[in-house]
Amino acid sequence: MTAPHQQHGDTEARLTGLDATMADLFGWIQDNAQMIGMFGGGLLVIALIAVGIYESQKSAAEEAHTALMQVELDFARSMGVTPSQSNIPEPANPEVAQRAREASIGQLDALIEERSGSEAAIAATIRAAEHEVDLGRFESADSRLTGLAKELDKNDPRRGIALRLRAFTLEERGKYVEAGEAYQYASEVQAYPARALLFLNAAQNFERAGADERAITAYEQVLSVSPEVAEQVGVLTRMRVLEQRTSKSSAAPAAPPAAASEAD
Repeated sequence: MTAPHQQHGDTEARLTGLDATMADLFGWIQDNAQMIGMFGGGLLVIALIAVGIYESQKSAAEEAHTALMQVELDFARSMGVTPSQSNIPEPANPEVAQRAREASIGQLDALIEERSGSEAAIAATIRAAEHEVDLGRFESADSRLTGLAKELDKNDPRRGIALRLRAFTLEERGKYVEAGEAYQYASEVQAYPARALLFLNAAQNFERAGADERAITAYEQVLSVSPEVAEQVGVLTRMRVLEQRTSKSSAAPAAPPAAASEAD
């Protein structure tokens, strides 16, 4: 089954933290100029090397970001969309969309290999997985996202993005219990901004699988994290239905034992 085409829009590539670090370094150099002079400029040389490394890293990050943006522009054009449009609608001919996504995956994989470890490579990995999901290649996307999640920090929001998308691949393959567990796993990323929706997805998948008690627990988590979302989607109503169903199931009388045969 081909997955519904979605605008995932979770990808991002940027450099953080180094600007503040280098500002502190320059401040230290100014405050300790006399000491630097006493040591024959050795400390200044070290500082200048650090600056050179920083500038090189910053330049490489900007180049990688530019390369990623070029891949996105190429994809938009292949889909028949002008670069100024914010959304990329599906073209009338599905073969055009398939060729565009396959070409984009190839470009993204090349960028990932060339810029391994960079912020742009992380964003490119998620974007490639999004394309694979839209092409219905769920196992490939699953493998890609699982690997990325292992590389990212425990509370990195992009880890939440990767795990959420992986859970979606399980859901699309009808693995509802595994999908529910994967959505809950993604919800452990505290920095992910839409955790209530992850719990909601988990509950819905458990409910599909007939795991009513686990669904109730996940619905309770939606209610706890975001009462507003819970109200909008009718969480309390769903919980009452499931609670009634589980109580009836537990109250049902056990089947009578089979009658012993005369031979016994």
